[in-house]
Amino acid sequence: MKGKALLCAAVCAMVLVMGVGCSQQNDTLQGTEHDVQSDVILNQSAAQSPSVSSYNETVSSGASLFDQQKATTSIYIGSDDSFKEISCSLSQSPTSKQLIEAIAEETGWNLALADVTTSGRGGTLVCFAKESVLFTELPEQQKNEYYMYSKKQLVRTVLDSIEKTLQTHIRNSGIHDPAAMHIYYCMEGGQPLVLPEINLTISIEEPYDTSIWNSIEEKTRG
Repeated sequence: MKGKALLCAAVCAMVLVMGVGCSQQNDTLQGTEHDVQSDVILNQSAAQSPSVSSYNETVSSGASLFDQQKATTSIYIGSDDSFKEISCSLSQSPTSKQLIEAIAEETGWNLALADVTTSGRGGTLVCFAKESVLFTELPEQQKNEYYMYSKKQLVRTVLDSIEKTLQTHIRNSGIHDPAAMHIYYCMEGGQPLVLPEINLTISIEEPYDTSIWNSIEEKTRG
């Protein structure tokens, strides 16, 4: 009997030891699974979070976009000493071509250009393309605020408006007086601007001078 009792006690002790061991092993496995899950979550968070380099790229990109922001610019439409100032949105440093395109968009006139040169003449050379409004009939549809009654009025308004706008916005080195920066006009191919129907001839070698219209008036009267 004592032998059986001792045997039973030994078996029970082994069962208890095995139970404790399994419990400790399960706890260990659960702890390991928890650690693995934590590592996965941390890795996913790290992948989703922007790095320092990507943050710098974002800031740099933002600065680039800021530099490309547009600014309010004025263009001038009219003739002689009577001009209407119009505010428009252009780049912070608009080119001659952009300014002329802004005049065309505002007025509805076709001011197609063959070329614009801003060096070599102490000013700006503007070459009109053959499809420009200077070489066609008066537009059938015109905006009321820029309605032109004759070809001569239209041509003078175009040339005076471009000159006034470019002289106001573009400064050559050392030139502080806008009127001192000359504007030259020509036809496509670098030819003088010639419009026989209104007795206008503008040499490519001479800067545009509004006094030419006085000469045209005298010829018309004569």
